[in-house]
Amino acid sequence: MPKHGFKWRTQKLKELDEAELNVLLAPHGDHRVSARLGRWIYENLATSEVTKIRALECIAWDESAPWGNAYLWRELENHKSEPFGDWVVVALTRPGVDKARDAEKFVALYADPSAHELTRGSALFGLNNSVTLARFIRTDPLSPEVWTAVRDTCAKALNDRENAYARAGACWLAHQLGGFEGELESLANDTSKVPLYGETTVADFARAD
Repeated sequence: MPKHGFKWRTQKLKELDEAELNVLLAPHGDHRVSARLGRWIYENLATSEVTKIRALECIAWDESAPWGNAYLWRELENHKSEPFGDWVVVALTRPGVDKARDAEKFVALYADPSAHELTRGSALFGLNNSVTLARFIRTDPLSPEVWTAVRDTCAKALNDRENAYARAGACWLAHQLGGFEGELESLANDTSKVPLYGETTVADFARAD
């Protein structure tokens, strides 16, 4: 079967409608569209939010693309004031890549007043992912100062009465960090629904192990 170049592929992609693009971008076992092709689709063809998200995920999952992480952070900067910024964070926290290096950026994102509340809340989920990976690898990549900033951010988010999404993410992070038993117990009766999680409440996150 003949191999075709990148230009040929992009020309063929232009013939697909949005639904066909979504099928192409969806993961098929261990196979995904390359980061390069995902980026091209994201920048040139994707119009729906679903297609854009799947294209970003292709960039995030392709560990052979060293530029992917920086590209996603640039897109987050472009969209942090919109709900879509949350989905860029979701792509940034895909497993399989050392995300501990992003902890400081997630701390800054939560503190950014110009970011949408969903994007700010998503920063806590990103921190949880960073902490999980930092503890998994043998050499701790986070300095004591960063660990302190992570704990301080978690404490602030647990008490963020205006952002249920942030409180939920902070609950998961608190379980990872330890030492927040009192705060988690106080949130065990928080019936606020968590955005994007249907009927799930903050209390469900607080009680999760």
